[in-house]
Amino acid sequence: MKTQYVELPVNILKDSRLNSDEKIAIALIMDRMKSSKQRAEFYDDKFQEHYVIYSIVELATTLGIGKNTAIKVLKHLEVAELIFKRRMFNQATRIFLAKPDKPENKLPKAPNVNSNQLNFNQKTKYTDDTNDTSDAQKLNDEQQKIKQGEVDALADSLITQGSMPKRLVSLLKVYSFGDYKKLYEYAGVIYKAKNYVYQEAKRQLPNNLAYRALRFEFNDLLEMTLVKKIKNIIVNANRKASNVFGYIMQSLITIFEEQSNEYLMRTC
Repeated sequence: MKTQYVELPVNILKDSRLNSDEKIAIALIMDRMKSSKQRAEFYDDKFQEHYVIYSIVELATTLGIGKNTAIKVLKHLEVAELIFKRRMFNQATRIFLAKPDKPENKLPKAPNVNSNQLNFNQKTKYTDDTNDTSDAQKLNDEQQKIKQGEVDALADSLITQGSMPKRLVSLLKVYSFGDYKKLYEYAGVIYKAKNYVYQEAKRQLPNNLAYRALRFEFNDLLEMTLVKKIKNIIVNANRKASNVFGYIMQSLITIFEEQSNEYLMRTC
C-alpha cells in the first residue's frame, strides 16, 4: 500500500492556539480541499466557495481520538477562524476554509489631529459667538431627538409587525448607534438569512415543520442564540470583513440552520 503524506504548513505548525490534533485536522482538511477544488459537485453556489465533507466519525478514526474530542477539534478550528461550517438539512455538514483578511481590506488608521492646528476655513480672530454656539447646540439637540424618534419607531415596528424578539431588537439598536439606516440593514439581513434557511428547509421537510422551526415564537433557541451572538457577529464583521453584510449573512445562516435542526431533534 502506497504511503500517503499530508502537507503541514509552517504557519499552522507554529500556531500556538492549536494543539497537535487540531494542527493535523486542519492539515487533513486543507489536503482534502485540493481534491474538492477539482470537482464541481463540491462547489457551494451560495458562498461561491469549494468545501469538503469530513464526518466526525472519520476524523475521530483518522486521528485516533473519541467522537467528543473530534467535535471539540472542529469547534476550536472554527473559533480560531480557520474554518467555517454550513449545516445542511438531511445532508453532511460542509466545511469551508476561512480566507485570511488581506492587508488592503483593513481600515486605515485615522490621522492624528493636533488640536492647535487650524483648518483653512477657521477664523483666527476672537469673536463673541456665544449666542451662535447656543443656537447651534439647540438645533443639533433637536435633530438628534428626531433621529432617535425615527430609530425608536423602526424598532417598535420590528417587534410589533416583524415579530422580532424585543431583546434582539434592543441589541440591534445599541450596535446601530442611533443610525436608522444601519438598524434597517441589520434587521433586513436577519430576515433574509432566516428566509433563505426556510426555503431550503421547505424542500426537504413538511411545510408546517419548516415553518415552526424558523419562527421565533415557536423556536426559542433562535432568540437565545441570536441574543447571545449578535454582538460578536456585528463587531467582527465591521472589524475584520471586507464584505460586512456578507459576513453577517453567513454567520446568521449558520445559526438558523443549527438551531432549526436542534428544534427538530427536540420536538420530532
